[in-house]
Amino acid sequence: MKWAFDKYLILESEQRQKRYALKLVLLAGGFIAILKIAAFFFTFSTAILSDGLESIINLAAGSFALFSLYYASKPRDSKHPYGHGKMEFLATAVEGSLIFIAGSAIIIKAIYNFVYPGEMHNIDIGVIAISISSLANLGLAYYLKVKGKKLNSAVLAADSKRIFSDAYSSIAVVVGLVLIYFTHIFLIDSILGLLAGALIIRTGYKMVGSSMKGLLDAADIDMLQDVVEIMQSNSRPEWIDIQNMRTSHHGMYLYIDCHLTLPWYWNLNKVSDQVRDAELLINQNFKERVELFVQAEPCKPKHCPQCRIEDCPVRQAPYRKKSPLKLEEVLRPEFSEKPAA
Repeated sequence: MKWAFDKYLILESEQRQKRYALKLVLLAGGFIAILKIAAFFFTFSTAILSDGLESIINLAAGSFALFSLYYASKPRDSKHPYGHGKMEFLATAVEGSLIFIAGSAIIIKAIYNFVYPGEMHNIDIGVIAISISSLANLGLAYYLKVKGKKLNSAVLAADSKRIFSDAYSSIAVVVGLVLIYFTHIFLIDSILGLLAGALIIRTGYKMVGSSMKGLLDAADIDMLQDVVEIMQSNSRPEWIDIQNMRTSHHGMYLYIDCHLTLPWYWNLNKVSDQVRDAELLINQNFKERVELFVQAEPCKPKHCPQCRIEDCPVRQAPYRKKSPLKLEEVLRPEFSEKPAA
């Protein structure tokens, strides 16, 4: 079908954009890491060393993220019938774990400097270097945030959070260095190291938690609500009821399972046509390539009061009212969650 081929071309273009974005960020991140490490050798600041180590960890995490995008874009095969898209969530988990480790190392180094304080030099050079790196990171993080939202990429979204965290840490370091420059209270350097480490650990923890939701196919309530609204606004009389809806996200593919109640007297050709139309409808309203797996259910006498088919030859009760689709009714009870207020 032409719409499927067109969507495939769009998704391939988006995959190229994701890879280009990560390559750009890795290149810029390399220069930023070099700048921070050079600043440390000029100043011997624990806070700057912590910031530099975080950037090096970010480079390692970004490299794995780029690899994951290449792997996730591989076509489906007999061993991976749902594709390789889950690799993006795995990459996010690895990135979060590396960041968590980096934050822990930074805290350990800060505690060491509390016990064995060292001297600092050339603070003005450190302020200039870290200010430049923080501005560069803010620009990169915002670029990735916009791209991640536009391309619906878990990897780009995770990288934007990671780099925002790096930028905020750098800003805190700059503020601390300025305070040290004017007050000569060098203990501030270790305190900043502790705060930066705690912030980094928090970011890593949130990234790992987010990736676990994707890997374990946790219900995406917002996405399910979008599907329900699409089905509701384009409802047909023949679509008597929809139940047991579930989604699974695999990179550029979105898989949706549901039970669709149709007239029991229809033949398989008519049922197949309705399923195909439903899949086309959802594909036209989602960026991802959607595959809809429908279990067609025959209608029962209890459905007659809400069935809008006017010329139904087997109606056993008059039509009363068709209730609008509600998320809690569409989901299977044991997996349902209350929608956000």
